[in-house]
Amino acid sequence: MHKIGKAMLLSVTIAICVVALKGVAMAQVGGIRELDQNGDGTITKAEAQSALETQFQRMDTDHNGVLSKDEFVNARLAVIERLDTDGDGQITRSELRSALMSRRGR
Repeated sequence: MHKIGKAMLLSVTIAICVVALKGVAMAQVGGIRELDQNGDGTITKAEAQSALETQFQRMDTDHNGVLSKDEFVNARLAVIERLDTDGDGQITRSELRSALMSRRGR
Protein backbone atom coordinates (compact mmCIF):
# COMPACT_ATOMS: atom_id res chain seq x y z
CA MET A 1 0.00 0.00 0.00
CA HIS A 2 1.24 3.49 -0.83
CA LYS A 3 2.71 5.41 2.11
CA ILE A 4 -0.02 8.09 1.96
CA GLY A 5 -2.64 5.36 1.78
CA LYS A 6 -1.32 3.74 4.96
CA ALA A 7 -1.30 7.08 6.74
CA MET A 8 -4.88 7.79 5.68
CA LEU A 9 -6.00 4.31 6.74
CA LEU A 10 -4.36 4.86 10.12
CA SER A 11 -6.05 8.26 10.44
CA VAL A 12 -9.46 6.83 9.63
CA THR A 13 -8.89 3.97 12.07
CA ILE A 14 -7.96 6.46 14.77
CA ALA A 15 -11.03 8.56 13.92
CA ILE A 16 -13.28 5.52 14.31
CA CYS A 17 -11.67 4.72 17.66
CA VAL A 18 -12.12 8.32 18.79
CA VAL A 19 -15.78 8.21 17.81
CA ALA A 20 -16.23 4.91 19.63
CA LEU A 21 -14.51 6.26 22.74
CA LYS A 22 -16.52 9.45 22.49
CA GLY A 23 -19.65 7.32 22.51
CA VAL A 24 -18.50 5.48 25.62
CA ALA A 25 -17.62 8.76 27.31
CA MET A 26 -20.98 10.26 26.34
CA ALA A 27 -22.78 7.29 27.85
CA GLN A 28 -20.71 7.55 31.02
CA VAL A 29 -21.48 11.25 31.49
CA GLY A 30 -25.17 11.06 30.75
CA GLY A 31 -25.02 11.38 26.97
CA ILE A 32 -26.62 8.01 26.40
CA ARG A 33 -29.74 9.84 25.20
CA GLU A 34 -27.77 11.13 22.21
CA LEU A 35 -26.95 7.60 21.08
CA ASP A 36 -30.08 5.81 22.29
CA GLN A 37 -32.31 6.77 19.38
CA ASN A 38 -35.36 4.80 20.47
CA GLY A 39 -35.10 5.76 24.15
CA ASP A 40 -35.05 2.21 25.51
CA GLY A 41 -32.00 2.79 27.73
CA THR A 42 -29.62 0.70 25.63
CA ILE A 43 -27.41 1.38 22.65
CA THR A 44 -27.77 -1.20 19.90
CA LYS A 45 -25.21 -1.97 17.24
CA ALA A 46 -27.44 -0.18 14.72
CA GLU A 47 -27.62 2.93 16.93
CA ALA A 48 -23.83 2.93 17.38
CA GLN A 49 -23.33 2.52 13.62
CA SER A 50 -25.77 5.36 13.00
CA ALA A 51 -23.80 7.61 15.39
CA LEU A 52 -20.57 6.66 13.62
CA GLU A 53 -22.12 7.49 10.23
CA THR A 54 -23.36 10.84 11.54
CA GLN A 55 -19.88 11.66 12.88
CA PHE A 56 -18.27 10.61 9.58
CA GLN A 57 -20.67 12.81 7.60
CA ARG A 58 -19.89 15.74 9.90
CA MET A 59 -16.16 15.26 9.33
CA ASP A 60 -16.50 14.74 5.53
CA THR A 61 -16.98 18.43 4.78
CA ASP A 62 -16.68 18.08 0.99
CA HIS A 63 -19.18 15.16 1.06
CA ASN A 64 -17.12 12.91 -1.23
CA GLY A 65 -17.44 9.83 0.98
CA VAL A 66 -13.83 9.80 2.20
CA LEU A 67 -11.97 11.71 4.89
CA SER A 68 -8.97 13.66 3.74
CA LYS A 69 -6.09 14.39 6.07
CA ASP A 70 -7.26 18.00 6.29
CA GLU A 71 -10.84 17.01 7.14
CA PHE A 72 -9.62 14.67 9.85
CA VAL A 73 -7.21 17.20 11.34
CA ASN A 74 -9.77 20.02 11.19
CA ALA A 75 -12.37 17.91 12.98
CA ARG A 76 -9.93 17.08 15.77
CA LEU A 77 -8.80 20.71 16.02
CA ALA A 78 -12.42 21.80 16.35
CA VAL A 79 -12.82 19.48 19.34
CA ILE A 80 -9.67 20.87 20.95
CA GLU A 81 -10.77 24.45 20.32
CA ARG A 82 -14.17 23.75 21.83
CA LEU A 83 -12.63 22.24 24.98
CA ASP A 84 -9.86 24.85 25.29
CA THR A 85 -12.05 27.53 26.83
CA ASP A 86 -9.20 29.89 27.75
CA GLY A 87 -7.63 29.65 24.27
CA ASP A 88 -4.13 28.78 25.46
CA GLY A 89 -3.79 25.77 23.15
CA GLN A 90 -3.95 23.28 26.01
CA ILE A 91 -6.78 21.37 27.64
CA THR A 92 -6.57 21.30 31.41
CA ARG A 93 -8.34 18.84 33.69
CA SER A 94 -10.58 21.70 34.75
CA GLU A 95 -11.58 22.49 31.13
CA LEU A 96 -12.27 18.83 30.43
CA ARG A 97 -14.25 18.47 33.65
CA SER A 98 -16.28 21.58 32.81
CA ALA A 99 -17.07 20.25 29.33
CA LEU A 100 -18.17 16.89 30.71
CA MET A 101 -20.27 18.50 33.40
CA SER A 102 -21.96 20.84 30.91
CA ARG A 103 -22.92 17.80 28.82
CA ARG A 104 -24.58 16.41 31.92
CA GLY A 105 -26.52 19.63 32.36
CA ARG A 106 -24.82 20.67 35.58
